[in-house]
Amino acid sequence: MYTYQLNNTKYHDDDNPNNVLAGAGFRLYSDKACTEEQEVKLYKEGAFYYPIKDATDKDAVEMMISGQDGQFNVRGLDAGTYYLKETKTPDDYSPCDDTKIVISATHDEHNVNLSGESNLNNKIINKKAGGITLPSTGGIGTTIFYVVGGGLMVAAIVLLVTKKRMENK
Repeated sequence: MYTYQLNNTKYHDDDNPNNVLAGAGFRLYSDKACTEEQEVKLYKEGAFYYPIKDATDKDAVEMMISGQDGQFNVRGLDAGTYYLKETKTPDDYSPCDDTKIVISATHDEHNVNLSGESNLNNKIINKKAGGITLPSTGGIGTTIFYVVGGGLMVAAIVLLVTKKRMENK
């Protein structure tokens, strides 16, 4: 039976090698609903995560965490459809959308041809959390009010100064 490796690299802003993002947490699911029942339980050995396929003494990890190089890779996956969900976002970043991963392959005596919606090398990009942006209201209308109001204030000051000078003569 064949198994496959899923390579994941976490970036901030764009997929530039200088923009790797450590400390993001992910879980892998076998269904789009991403419920606890569909979670693919994993254990970590060395630099890789592996699925727990039977009752072993391996302890499941709570989630996969992107390392200092931004990577968190999974070995030993069977062909099928998976969903990668970000469950822990680094400070000041917005979580990314769930990633659908389809692993399918055809085998012959000497070749394995992978196909599906993912090339098994995911580049996952987070953007800085921008907070809430309020809509701009008024446009040019408010500018006209500012100009007219400022002009009236200048005229009032000129009149006040002129009146004071007239009284002092």
